[in-house]
Amino acid sequence: MIVISKAIGRLLLSCGVDASKIETVRSAVNADVYSREADYAWFETEFSLPSIAKTLGVIAQLIPRKGHKYLLNILPQLLQAHPQLQVLIFGQGPLATELRSRVSQPKFEGRVKMAGFRDDLHRVFPNLYAVVHPAEREGLGVALLQASASGVPVVAARAGGIPEIVLDDVNGTTFDIADEAGLRSALDTLLADKGLRDTLGAGGSHLAR
Repeated sequence: MIVISKAIGRLLLSCGVDASKIETVRSAVNADVYSREADYAWFETEFSLPSIAKTLGVIAQLIPRKGHKYLLNILPQLLQAHPQLQVLIFGQGPLATELRSRVSQPKFEGRVKMAGFRDDLHRVFPNLYAVVHPAEREGLGVALLQASASGVPVVAARAGGIPEIVLDDVNGTTFDIADEAGLRSALDTLLADKGLRDTLGAGGSHLAR
């Protein structure tokens, strides 16, 4: 049985699968495809963003286990603390209508946008300040590998196989599942320190390769 993370392997072991029959082969990405220069002029026009924006991206199916609610719960405070902050939520799924209604509330100041499904994420990634992934469950997280390959740091929950590809102080920061205080602290620190952002981004590019 081939699993994409050690975390899934442990799950199979707990279900009684013989350890000798489990082999881990992690998902991978072609780093060269994501190793691009940022194109801020295109990015700002495409998503109607101000030129001074620090943009966080959420790239995930719009389903409950991806944990969008945890980010939205702490965003009003972050938006107040960081005037340059903008957020783009990419993806499609059954929560689309609910999330669109929620981000339209005045407390989000029009700075959180539903960006839908894109087939050009390789072009989007380099323009992001960071990628956020507050998932409750995750096999591995290919979008996080793509972000790292693009030189973009990742802030993600320690769900499933995520700690196997998002390493603290190497290519991002992890926090406990559903820990909104931990998520807010990690983002607050990263948004306040461009040098840290660049260091983690470079670490991600190296790690992905």
